[in-house]
Amino acid sequence: MLKASNQRCNLLLLLLLFILCYGPWLHMLQVDEMRTFEFLNTAAGGDEESVATMLSQGISPNTADYDGRTALMLGSAKGHEVRALLWCRT
Repeated sequence: MLKASNQRCNLLLLLLLFILCYGPWLHMLQVDEMRTFEFLNTAAGGDEESVATMLSQGISPNTADYDGRTALMLGSAKGHEVRALLWCRT
């Protein structure tokens, strides 16, 4: 009985250690994914001002989705060619 209790305690300690060590990193990944999604959707919508703001805040213009499509590709695909050329200059 004591051995099973010690094993559970050890597992709980390992889980706590994992959460403490990797929790902030996992949160950063989730925030990066949300920021990427927001940036790419903004580009696809042709919102030049918001795209420029996000670029000035440090998001990479080379940020891509799961298929490797960048903001420039998505904006161009939606017919925002003029704006796409402006994004290349930023």
